[in-house]
Amino acid sequence: MSFDRFERVIDSFLEREDRRKDREAFKIRQYVFDERTVRNMLSLFNKGIISDFNWIISMGKEAAVLSGRGKQGEIAIKVYKYVSSFRRHLDYMVGDRRFPSSPRKIIEMWAKKEYRNLVRMKKADVRVPEPYGVSGNVLVMQLIGSDGIPAPHLREVELEDPESVLKMILDDVKKAYHKARLVHADLSEYNILYWRSLPWMIDLSHAVVVDHPMAGELLRRDIQNIVRFFQRRYGIAPGDYVAGDLDKDTEGEDRSSSGEIGLD
Repeated sequence: MSFDRFERVIDSFLEREDRRKDREAFKIRQYVFDERTVRNMLSLFNKGIISDFNWIISMGKEAAVLSGRGKQGEIAIKVYKYVSSFRRHLDYMVGDRRFPSSPRKIIEMWAKKEYRNLVRMKKADVRVPEPYGVSGNVLVMQLIGSDGIPAPHLREVELEDPESVLKMILDDVKKAYHKARLVHADLSEYNILYWRSLPWMIDLSHAVVVDHPMAGELLRRDIQNIVRFFQRRYGIAPGDYVAGDLDKDTEGEDRSSSGEIGLD
């Protein structure tokens, strides 16, 4: 498909959004569908990874998420915004030889990093969305949900068996650590979806490898965030299961409270 024809597909999608919410549609046009992003989407469209757009799922400061369809079925399309508050982080990266000198390339590196993290987590049998493809600042993955509507976040549901769900989450944290060799590094009730009686981790762009200097501390923080949520919402005490396994998993890790979270 040509670039011009693909732009007409996007225009048709945005016309639907215009009718639903004018102000949001303007933001989408301005901050999401810039020419470079459209070209990245076209690359995925020509591979069949994207075949259609449904609607906007969310508009965050750093990324927008759309629902759509592709050859794999229902998809979530995450667009890291080239023009976003994410750029405030770039002051700490541009000029650092470990990172590309171009702000655009740094943003694209974050998209690729999340894709690679999803691949590693999926191979380790951790419940995360199946990654389908990435091009520039556009990441396509399995939609956790149905009919273009994402599953609710953990904080939005009342669990019938919270003890079982807590155990499933902690088991996934352990599998991520031991098999994928990754720590989520930003885990909470805000980035776990609950679908078909199972918890699903999302938002993996900040995940770090286990030999990262702060991996032990970040692992502890992830687990503390989840345990505190279950304590507050359901009155569940963590018990020895959490404390014992966590101490064993982080043995010998650097537990310092300061330092930079890198992209390795």
